[in-house]
Amino acid sequence: MGNEEVMGRREFFRKSFSFFAERSAEKIEGEESAKAHSLIRPPGAVDEVEFLSLCTKCDDCMNACPHGSIKKAGSKSGPAGNTPVIIPSEKPCYLCDDFPCIKACTTKALVPVADKREVRMGKAYIDLTLCYNAGEDSGKMYPMCVLKCPLSGEAIGMEDSKPVVNYEKCVGCGVCESACLAVNNQVAIRVRR
Repeated sequence: MGNEEVMGRREFFRKSFSFFAERSAEKIEGEESAKAHSLIRPPGAVDEVEFLSLCTKCDDCMNACPHGSIKKAGSKSGPAGNTPVIIPSEKPCYLCDDFPCIKACTTKALVPVADKREVRMGKAYIDLTLCYNAGEDSGKMYPMCVLKCPLSGEAIGMEDSKPVVNYEKCVGCGVCESACLAVNNQVAIRVRR
């Protein structure tokens, strides 16, 4: 085997390794970005890219929340790690009248909203296969998601004895998700961004 052939193999493997390493890094970076873009932010949050550039991870909004609804994103969230998030399955946002979280944010990562109807954290999606009010027992009990919604009758209401989300009005607070009483202890309604 000649010296040129050995060098050719080495070069081939070096380039191959480099190619796959770059693709893996791009994939990981893309996954981290997707995770960050799926996080539910507190009320008044600016666009995600701007949010990440403005948020100093100071915890002021988290400390100002009277309900303990604002948590820190996990370290697996890439560049969004330790930034403020709402995790409806743990504790929803109760859309306080005076938005103390927004008032506490001095960097303008959270900006004032005039009314709770202007908040845009995400949207609630119902899995009717898990909803008590969509199956054969439909209409036997009024769904908690509708009763507890801070914008009940606007963001979520009843249609043909089933709960229906109005996506134009839903602000993504997660109160419906935390109130859901679904089949086999599975939640029938989830908030996603």
